[in-house]
Amino acid sequence: MCAMSNKTRTPPAITPAQCRAGRALLGWRREDLATASGVPHRTLADFELGNKKPHAATTDRVIAALTAAGVMLIPPFEGFGGGVRLREPEDLAPRPRTRALASAELVDA
Repeated sequence: MCAMSNKTRTPPAITPAQCRAGRALLGWRREDLATASGVPHRTLADFELGNKKPHAATTDRVIAALTAAGVMLIPPFEGFGGGVRLREPEDLAPRPRTRALASAELVDA
């Protein structure tokens, strides 16, 4: 029996839009995700822009990096597309506050 072609592959567990949105939630540049996942910047760019479909091992590494940083992937459900959200479990380090918020708090003190 012949090997499956790329046309019959199941869709990746993360979409390009989820990848971009996950980075945005974290305030990460593409370079930051490349460093965290070990996936080359160009491969990430091609995936996020929809130019190429990555191998399953590549999407697994991207998912692992995003989830380790606190991003939850929400699968599609009843006609609605998938999404992302941030989790804040007790073992996840608190996210740093922005300078604007920190400055405003100093004024109120």
